[in-house]
Amino acid sequence: MKPAKLLGSAPRFVIWAVAFGFFSCAQGPPQPVAPTWQRMEWQCSLVLEALPSPADGPIELRLAVPVDDGHQQVELLERPVAAEFLPLDEFGNRFSLVRLDPIQDQDGDWSWPDTGPWLWRYRLLRTPDLGGRDGGVRRPDSDSEGAFPAGYLMPSAESDRLNALARKHRGPSTDAFAVARSLYDFVLEDVDLGQHGRGWGRGDAEWVSLEHYGTAVDFAAYFVALCRRAGVPARLLAGYRGMDESCALHAWAQFWVPVFGWVAVDPAAADSRPELEERCFGRLPADRVLLWIEPAAGQGGQLSGQDRPFALASAVQKQDLLPLKIHVQLSHRP
Repeated sequence: MKPAKLLGSAPRFVIWAVAFGFFSCAQGPPQPVAPTWQRMEWQCSLVLEALPSPADGPIELRLAVPVDDGHQQVELLERPVAAEFLPLDEFGNRFSLVRLDPIQDQDGDWSWPDTGPWLWRYRLLRTPDLGGRDGGVRRPDSDSEGAFPAGYLMPSAESDRLNALARKHRGPSTDAFAVARSLYDFVLEDVDLGQHGRGWGRGDAEWVSLEHYGTAVDFAAYFVALCRRAGVPARLLAGYRGMDESCALHAWAQFWVPVFGWVAVDPAAADSRPELEERCFGRLPADRVLLWIEPAAGQGGQLSGQDRPFALASAVQKQDLLPLKIHVQLSHRP
């Protein structure tokens, strides 16, 4: 008698694991510079350190994976046999799905067919993000002159405090580039890198404005929230930055300049090395792999705080779900 699969039940646990890694500033968008490609290899291993009872039903693991775009070319080298790839969403994000269905043996006992680890491995060619319409990342508006998804102007949550901060620190100019620069400078003055206490790492801009510290995702989310409230479209990006032992989860941002396109900003990198403050506004080096772009509000979901899937990768254990261990390596390849 063949083992029977447990069918017809929705997954009890769904884990979104986004395995998440400098530029002179003038009075206007940066001028194009010839890109320099870097060869890299990215690999991610997921391990469930403990599994729930098979009687509780199926489990789904969803991992954000790299895709081809204006700044990186990817080649899949290895993936779990059980993994499938979901279709690209309208913002160019792709997830790989591993679904675990319990099986029943001849004695009626349930077990898991596969307990991992599950490994994905990619070869990448990455070029610096130079900004602009030719260098913009996964732009969903490529056929529209100066257009952008309206959701990138919509704040993820109402906040009188953030509205007031945006009005106060946007500067006198109506130029999008100048406004974004004023807000970038303010974020660097207002926030420090830190991971003490509770609340950091969730991309909660209101919390950051009150506590004045956080991780890269907090810096980027704060900048995005202020830009939107100042009338500048902005979005958050996430992935990994650094190479080999220094590879780490990272987040940065882009803001929209009419006609020119998306311009990249990395406030957390600037805070970690103040001498690079000017170079972290307008262009980003090829020292990272992009895995996820925030959908516009109302288009693919309005995301904020700990609802952002990249934040869940580090919040799984805090939320008393499944103990999921994520190991990521990003290496140079000559």
